[in-house]
This record gives sequence, structure tokens and C-alpha cells, in this order.
Amino acid sequence: NYIFENIYNQISVKQLAKFANINSDYLSILFKKEVGISLIEYIQRQRIEEAKKLLTFTTYPLSDICAS
Repeated sequence: NYIFENIYNQISVKQLAKFANINSDYLSILFKKEVGISLIEYIQRQRIEEAKKLLTFTTYPLSDICAS
């Protein structure tokens, strides 16, 4: 999906709403209602999970992982 394909890029609610062709406020409300957390928090959690994988399964320097 869009979030996972762009996990290393800046992702905003506005961008996601444009991609989904809906209003950004509506997307935020709907996402929180369905998932239980805000869209921004969800994106942050996904980035943390990706960083944990990189730390566990690669030899990338910590500074590179933090910068990604």
C-alpha cells in the first residue's frame, strides 16, 4: 500500500487523502475510527517497526537507520 511503498519518504495526511481522492479531515476521522489511532501515529509506528527490522537483520550503521 501507499504507506509501505513510501515509508522512507515524508508522508502527510494531505498526500494520503489526495492519493485516496478524499478530504484529508475525513480521512483522519475515518482512520482513527477504524484503526483506533491517528494516521500520523500509525505511520510513526510503521517507521519504528521498519527501523527495528533494519537493526535486527542488517549491518547498516545506526546513523543511517536513524536518518532513513
